[in-house]
Amino acid sequence: MRARGQLVAVVAAGAMALGAGTAAAHGGFGGRGPGGHGFGGFGGPFGLGIAACEIPQGQLVTVASSTYLQRIKAYLDDLVADKEITRARADRLLSRVQKALSLHRILTAARLAPVAKALGFASVADLQAALRSKDLDQIADEKNVSETALRDAFRAGHRAARAKLEELCAIDG
Repeated sequence: MRARGQLVAVVAAGAMALGAGTAAAHGGFGGRGPGGHGFGGFGGPFGLGIAACEIPQGQLVTVASSTYLQRIKAYLDDLVADKEITRARADRLLSRVQKALSLHRILTAARLAPVAKALGFASVADLQAALRSKDLDQIADEKNVSETALRDAFRAGHRAARAKLEELCAIDG
């Protein structure tokens, strides 16, 4: 049973981390506080979960392209080998984490695209690369982008991520 507790911890930690990013992409975990829309967070009061979302095939993160998924798959494979869980359950768990990671990446890209554009970057990937060595204030100062313009870009990104979430997860806005 030790392995089962570890499995729950691994999957729960991954889901919480991905869920936090997903929730942040559409206004937080709920309520009508700052940035909130009363949505209640992904999987919130409407009973939605990752299963309600349809990720386009070309945007689904694969095990081959993600070291995170590779580590989870290896761990699940060990549990199957030790007969702690069935192969079918391991495949379902991996699929759920794969879908959550894909959704997180899609929403992050939607949220950051207007910010990247406002700062003069050709892509979100270019913005993310720049953020590895500088903070956002430094980049905005260097590019002469006002705080108001940056705030407007974040608001536009928030709306874009919300629209993408509604599109992929069949949520009525």
